[in-house]
Amino acid sequence: MKIGLITTHYAINYGAALQAYALYKELEKFGRSEIVNIVINTAVSGRKINYKIDSIHNILLSCFTLFNFKYRKQFYEKIRLFDRFIKTKCKLSSEIYTSYDDVRQRLPFYDYLVCGSDQIWNLNLLQNPIFFLRFEDIYPNTKYIAYAPSVAEKLTKEQYNILAENIKHFSAISVREKEGVDEVQKCTNKIVKNVLDPVFLLEAKDWELIMEPVEDIKVPYILLYTIAGNKEYTRVVNIIRKIYPYLVVCISTHAYNKFNADMCIYDTSPENFLWLIRNAEFVCTSSFHATAFSIIFEKQFIAIPDKRRSSRHESLLQQLGIENRLVFHSKDIKSIDHLGIDFISVRENLVRLRQESINFLKESLC
Repeated sequence: MKIGLITTHYAINYGAALQAYALYKELEKFGRSEIVNIVINTAVSGRKINYKIDSIHNILLSCFTLFNFKYRKQFYEKIRLFDRFIKTKCKLSSEIYTSYDDVRQRLPFYDYLVCGSDQIWNLNLLQNPIFFLRFEDIYPNTKYIAYAPSVAEKLTKEQYNILAENIKHFSAISVREKEGVDEVQKCTNKIVKNVLDPVFLLEAKDWELIMEPVEDIKVPYILLYTIAGNKEYTRVVNIIRKIYPYLVVCISTHAYNKFNADMCIYDTSPENFLWLIRNAEFVCTSSFHATAFSIIFEKQFIAIPDKRRSSRHESLLQQLGIENRLVFHSKDIKSIDHLGIDFISVRENLVRLRQESINFLKESLC
């Protein structure tokens, strides 16, 4: 049985790379699996430094970034580390594809094609037929499976129609958020299942096997990682610093020390990312996957997501019974028990949900 996985492995994003690895490893148990090596230079791939000139603030920031040679060097080093991770930890297809038309012309036969996770069905972010596996006219005997794609945001009426047209040929459909189940279910008469993000298919001990340490970090420390930190995130960070008087380590996505951290790291590999979360005393993040790994490694954390795309966080934390770790405003900190999360009940819920997710794959790949 030959299984092809189409996902966002190419993006310079920790969640994208690690969920791709996790799903690939799980699919290996069912047959000869490989990631279809689709390399697309999209605006969301994270492989270019963006320079904005739409305001005086952004012009100044862009100038600072342009002349910050150390940051630029570390930015491209991070790309190298991501590419190393995917090439050494996963099996990629021998062919490289650069567009939908290219895939259609040269894609070999797979018994199963799986589109995997991340925000590949967020029509406000991506509208690429590749991630809907639109190859049914070429390979009508292939089975098409959706494992945990994220819709992430509310759909318009027009987007419902687009989604409905693009999922007709799937033999099995699952999505990552409960709210997403309701959205997708309106577009199909097939049963849509709610499953965990692929990173939860592996256990902490599996992730510990591949993580790599970061040198010169003193413990204990608070770990900061934000995709788009707003003023509320900064306020929350300042409150957490007063509660936990530890060093602050930041995995930075900016060319400057935005949160006045004791240590900023700019060229973190996916393996380093795992290690930093595993060894943190407390994690403060806006990232869904940093939240996910905080749960996997049973770390104390607070999640401060973007409200527009918070359904991913809300769904996961509600399922695990720890929705009080979700913060949208600094005043919400007062309602949080800072002494810790009861991970005994979280662990029990996670074992059950993980098995349900694996069962979906077993039933789909038969």
